[in-house]
Amino acid sequence: MSVNGVIGVAGAWEDPAGDAGEAWPEGFGPEEFGAGGCPHLEGLCPCAFDGAGAGELLDLARAAGPSAEAVALLVRVGEMDEVSQPERVRLVGLWDLLGRWCQAQAGLVLAAGCVEADERGPGEGLSPARSLVAEVALACGRTTRSARELARVGRAGLAEPVFGEAFAGGRVGVSTGAAILRAGNRLEDPGDRRRVLGLGVRLAGALETRPRVQDACERLAASLDPAGFSGGHEAAYKERSVRHRPRAAGMGLLTVYGSAVELAAVLERADALAMGFGPDDPRTADQRRYDAFVSVFAGPAGTGGSDGTGAAKGADGSAGVGGTGRVGGGAGEGRGRYQVLVRMDATTLLGLDDRPGLVLGVGPVPAEVGRKIAADATWRALFTDPATGRPVWASEKAFKAGLVLMSQAGDGPPGPPANPWGDPAGWPVETAASDSYRPGVGLRRLLAVRQARCANPACGQPARRCELDHIDPFDPARPAAEQTVAHNMQHLCKACHDLKTSHGWDYQRDPQTGATTITTPLGQTRHVPADSLD
Repeated sequence: MSVNGVIGVAGAWEDPAGDAGEAWPEGFGPEEFGAGGCPHLEGLCPCAFDGAGAGELLDLARAAGPSAEAVALLVRVGEMDEVSQPERVRLVGLWDLLGRWCQAQAGLVLAAGCVEADERGPGEGLSPARSLVAEVALACGRTTRSARELARVGRAGLAEPVFGEAFAGGRVGVSTGAAILRAGNRLEDPGDRRRVLGLGVRLAGALETRPRVQDACERLAASLDPAGFSGGHEAAYKERSVRHRPRAAGMGLLTVYGSAVELAAVLERADALAMGFGPDDPRTADQRRYDAFVSVFAGPAGTGGSDGTGAAKGADGSAGVGGTGRVGGGAGEGRGRYQVLVRMDATTLLGLDDRPGLVLGVGPVPAEVGRKIAADATWRALFTDPATGRPVWASEKAFKAGLVLMSQAGDGPPGPPANPWGDPAGWPVETAASDSYRPGVGLRRLLAVRQARCANPACGQPARRCELDHIDPFDPARPAAEQTVAHNMQHLCKACHDLKTSHGWDYQRDPQTGATTITTPLGQTRHVPADSLD
C-alpha cells in the first residue's frame, strides 16, 4: 500500500470508482470510515483538524517529530488555500527536516546492512559491503560515490551515540555529517574526535550551513592535533590534480584540487585581472573572471575575452586585440594587486609552537605553510586579549605581508600595554574609526581580518567580494567618526546588502561580544556568534 494512500496526499483517495463504478481499495471504502468516507487511517487523519489553522497544524507537526503523523499534518497545510508567508517558511523547514530524517533512516539501514555483510566475511572480488553499496546506488539512481558517503555517515551514526542521535533525528544531514566526519576522522585520539563531532552536531542543530560547520570543525581538529594536521596536508597535497569534465551545450567543467592557499591566490589574481577590464565592460563579474583565466592559460585574449572558440573578442563582440598573456591592451593594464590574508599567533610565526594559521575565507593551514607565506609577505601586528581573543590594539607599522595575528603574550591582565610597539600610527581597536563615510585603510584592514565572510551565515561569500555596510545606516547630519567605526561596520555581499537596504532585513551587532542578531521581514530571528577574533 502506498504512503500516499495512507496519508491522503493531494486527494489520492478521491473516489476511484468514478463513472465506471469500480470498488474502493480493500479496507478503504466508506463502510470502514463512516458516512463521510474519510480515506485516512485512525491517528493519521488530517480531516480531524478541519477547523485548525495552518499555524496550529504546524505546531502539531513540530511536536510530532519525524513521523507519519507529521507528514499527514504537513500535507494538510500544503492543501490549504490560506497560508501566510511565515507559515510557508515553517512548512518548508519542516519538510526539509523530514527529508533529512528520511535520508538518515536510509543511511542507517544501509550501514547496518554493510556491518552485517562485513561480519559474513570477504567474498570473491568486491567485499560484500561494497557490493551492497553498489546495489543501493543502482536501485536509487545514485552515483556509487554518493551511496558510499551515505553508508559512511550511517556507520558513524551507529558507532557514535551523540552523532547518531542527531543524524537519526534529522538534525544533521548527510552532506553536513560527511563534512563533520572528514574533520574528526583525521584525529587519532578518540576524545578529540568526539569533541569535533560534538561541535559539528551542536552547530548543525543550530541550523548553521554546511560550509560554516565544516570550517569550524576543521579549525578545531587542526588546533587539537597540529602535527597530524600538517602531515595530513602534506599527504593530501600529493593528490593535487586538474580534471576536465564535458558538459552540455559544448561547455565543460574544470576542477582543480590543491592547496587552499595557492588556489585562493589564483582566484584573487583572476579577480584582480577581471577588475582591470574597466567599469563600462558589459560582462558579468563571472564572465570577466573566466575570460581573464582563459587569457592567462589559453593564450592571448582581448578585453572581451573569447567567444568560446578560442578567438579573442572585444567587449562589443568585435575581434579583440590582446597582448601575450595580458588582459587588456595597454602595458600592465588589468594587473591589479591581490592578497591572501593570514592570521597566525606570534609564537607560531617565531617557530616557538606549531599552532595552525588561518587563511581568511579559506580555513586553517599548517604552521609551516603559514610561516612560508609570512616570509614572503607584508605583515602587521594585531594584539588580542588573551582571555577573550578579541583584538585590542592594531599597529600600522608594516613589517614584511598578509596580515598576521599576534596574541599578547604573558599572563598579565587583559588589554594592551599603553603602546605595544612605541608606534605613533597604532591605535586601540575599540576606537577604530574614519572621519568620512568610507572607512580608512586601517579600519578596512581590521574589518577584513575580523570577518572573513558575508555577515549573513546562509551566504558564505568571502569578504573580498563583499561591500562594507554601516549596520546603523549612515546619517550625513551626524559626525562620520561616530558612525564609521569598527563596531558599526560589517561585510555584506551585494545581494545581502540589497536585502538589508531595500527589503527590511535588520542586523544588530553587540559591540561587547561581536555577536550579530539578524531579523528578517517575516519575523525570523537568527543569533550569529562572533568569531574568536571579534
